Amino acid sequence: ACGVPVVAASGAAAAELVAAAGAGLHVPPADAGALADAVVTLLDLDAAGWHALGCAGRRHAEREHAWPCALAR
Repeated sequence: ACGVPVVAASGAAAAELVAAAGAGLHVPPADAGALADAVVTLLDLDAAGWHALGCAGRRHAEREHAWPCALAR
């Protein structure tokens, strides 16, 4: 929701949110090498790619997890 791409561990709720939002990458749990690779991948993105992933996460959070949505559930 902060507008930045994220890396999350697969199998966790955060990874499901990242995948649903298209807001970053997910890696296997307890795999330091995969985590490092994912972080490098994000750091290597150009500004447009970084912005696109960050905005996707922000839009998903606003659409699916804002207070009006939570109250309606």
